[in-house]
Amino acid sequence: AALIVLTLIIKSLLWPIQNKATNQLRKMSLLTPKMTELREKYKDDPNKRAEATMKLYQEHRVNPAAGCLPLLIQMPILFILWKVIANYEFGQGFLWIPDLALPDPYYILPVLYVASPFLSTWLSAHGNRDLIRQSLFMNLIFVFLVLQFPSGVTLYWVLSTLIGLVQQWLINKSLAPLKA
Repeated sequence: AALIVLTLIIKSLLWPIQNKATNQLRKMSLLTPKMTELREKYKDDPNKRAEATMKLYQEHRVNPAAGCLPLLIQMPILFILWKVIANYEFGQGFLWIPDLALPDPYYILPVLYVASPFLSTWLSAHGNRDLIRQSLFMNLIFVFLVLQFPSGVTLYWVLSTLIGLVQQWLINKSLAPLKA
């Protein structure tokens, strides 16, 4: 229960940053056709392509790195939580998990770990198939690591992502439709 409350507090504190990141991701997805045109136009000149891309970002006030900020902020929290949970002896489990310091014996959390970020990307990608494929691929790579994570850490990450899904839906609903 404390882990759920901690997750809710952290996600509440990150709400403004997540809101800005989501807005930037939406703007980026709208620039996809123009980015494709630039790739075709400057396919033989990477320097001109990079220059044109930066100009496009400046014209539309888009920061391609802004979407990563919430994740970068959460990483230290995740590592600290890992250290605390891995070194703590729990007297009881949580739901089907006998000990939060050990990996999930039924692999339910690793499955949720792959499914929840994929759904989050699907919500935020707005039909960008390349972004959806990248997300699925990245999450499948990390599933092998998650199989070894303490269940408490995986539970935190899955809860955080699920809360993020609700936030994503609320943010998408609140933002006015953007035009390309």
